[in-house]
Amino acid sequence: MKISHFPDFLPDETVYSVAGRYMDRMQFRSPSTVSQHFFGTSSTGMITDLPSHLDHLVKALPSYHKYTSDMIIDQNTLFPFYVPFLPAGRATVLRQRMRSNDAFVHTIAGVTKSKASRIDWLRYCPACVYRDRITYGECYWHRLHQIPGVLVCPVHEIMLEDSFVKMLRGQSDIEFRSAECSVSDMQQRKIPTRSHTLLVQIANNAKWLLEQKISLEQNYIQQRYLKLLAYHGFVTATGKVRYSRLKSAILDYYSPDLLEDLGCNIRELAKDPSSFAPSIIHPVSL
Repeated sequence: MKISHFPDFLPDETVYSVAGRYMDRMQFRSPSTVSQHFFGTSSTGMITDLPSHLDHLVKALPSYHKYTSDMIIDQNTLFPFYVPFLPAGRATVLRQRMRSNDAFVHTIAGVTKSKASRIDWLRYCPACVYRDRITYGECYWHRLHQIPGVLVCPVHEIMLEDSFVKMLRGQSDIEFRSAECSVSDMQQRKIPTRSHTLLVQIANNAKWLLEQKISLEQNYIQQRYLKLLAYHGFVTATGKVRYSRLKSAILDYYSPDLLEDLGCNIRELAKDPSSFAPSIIHPVSL
């Protein structure tokens, strides 16, 4: 079944967002119809951050389209955010699963075992909504805004807002809600002064990861992190990480309130500092 009147992807737009805009444009009443058109099934739950069945989507697009499955994975999903920290073999498997079926994509990406909090609601930047409506005639869901730990928009440096639309992780229920039909509160909240610099830096780090095509072995990245830790005195002569010293440094650098906002369990951090997400280090320094 071919998709007619496909709305082209907008910059940094998620697959879920395009599906929502398609549903609005075609005025379908049932999201299962959209799922059938996009993914070839009306029973498989949609995964917002790491969608699958993308080979089917590309084959269903109008003949004049310019997209490939890999292009969509790299430009319209959170795959580039996770892949630099995966073994090469697992990254290949994840890409294959996203192209075909959605079996265990979060497990393969390492999300399931991660201690970092996962967001429950799709988020948006009020300033981006305004800009998108002026530029494209409608707003949409940006993938950058859906990354765990990204609390602000790095472009406009204001707080992101939760919508009432759930972040879908493969549940049996399927829904497609466009941002244009879901965003109502346009109030812009300033970033707290005490954490402004750090929150913007974290958001820019995430943005950098999304925009780079990194092809490095996980062992190389691990060794780079160890060298950085050693440079700052957090590694012994025998190569063991000084977790107690690292824990103190992290808690000195990041306030308890900020760690709570980022979804970091301070008590768990105090027990095991190695569980702290390494993305706080700027990727460029690798």
